[in-house]
Amino acid sequence: MSSKALLFFTLLCTGLLSSCMLATFDRTPGERLAEVPAEFQGVYKQIPSAKYKADMEDSTRLVLGNNWWELKRIDSTERYYMGDSIVLSKTDNYYFISVKNYNRKYWYVFIAEKSAPDKIVLRPVLPKVGCYKIKRRLTVLKNTGEDVVYQMDEAALIRYYRKAIRKKPGFELIKEK
Repeated sequence: MSSKALLFFTLLCTGLLSSCMLATFDRTPGERLAEVPAEFQGVYKQIPSAKYKADMEDSTRLVLGNNWWELKRIDSTERYYMGDSIVLSKTDNYYFISVKNYNRKYWYVFIAEKSAPDKIVLRPVLPKVGCYKIKRRLTVLKNTGEDVVYQMDEAALIRYYRKAIRKKPGFELIKEK
């Protein structure tokens, strides 16, 4: 999958995300926010990766508004609103983007971290990162074969994030001036 496609799925959280790739949860973490915090609002572009030539040529921009975000491309603009299937929430100093697929009742979760005043790093919550497995830290509620659903435990999720997920590269975005 190209980095442009991966960015689209991650940032806007709208495509069909494979349950074998992302952990699913019974609810969203933390306190639900009605608006995107002012410090995050603005126009962002992906920080180019030397690995992917497509990143260097990518003109896609992400615009974060107060309760929406837009994906701007040369030929189109798509706007998405926070609502029942896309939720922004916060616990302690961690921001979470939770997404519910149209045909599922469980949540995929991404962690958004402000790595510098003008940079955001997004990382998906994966069931396994290196030798670390989420099932050692969170309770499995249901295993349907198609989905493994974990009980949301914010403290355990943050420990898993610090121990495993944060050490892996995320999707880096830089705010345009």
